[in-house]
Amino acid sequence: MYNIKDNKDYLTSFEVAEIMELTQRQVTNLIRKGKIKADRADDDQYLIRKAEFFISFPELMAKFETKKREEVLKINFLEEKIKFLEDMIKEKRQHAEFLAEQIHVYNTEKSKILDSLNAHTRLLEYKESGTKKDYQEKEQAKEKPKKSLLHKLFTRED
Repeated sequence: MYNIKDNKDYLTSFEVAEIMELTQRQVTNLIRKGKIKADRADDDQYLIRKAEFFISFPELMAKFETKKREEVLKINFLEEKIKFLEDMIKEKRQHAEFLAEQIHVYNTEKSKILDSLNAHTRLLEYKESGTKKDYQEKEQAKEKPKKSLLHKLFTRED
């Protein structure tokens, strides 16, 4: 036997069960009783010729066509949804790249600001330390009494 499963002229027993609103077991029983003519695929699955099936059950043709149209509509809807989601993913990736770039810019600016603050802090500390020394020297000079020149000549320093 050849594999006729992929052929569009055949229905699987599962598809027939859906169309007839039966279980797959009930369809298999109808096939065994000869009420539905079927061929066997390589994997022993029953395959029913569409033409013969709809000749035997013409009232189900409209139901099959409606189901087929509904499936096409569902597929189209899902394809549109997939496209929408892919576009959304693309947009989110671009947004993430933009945010990553903004974070990089922010970190660079932050680093520059911190370097500037550190430099200003060091400058203030340097100026403050020089000012303190000058201030301390001036205070010490005020505390020492000024000695006259005569006092310096006649006093002995040991």
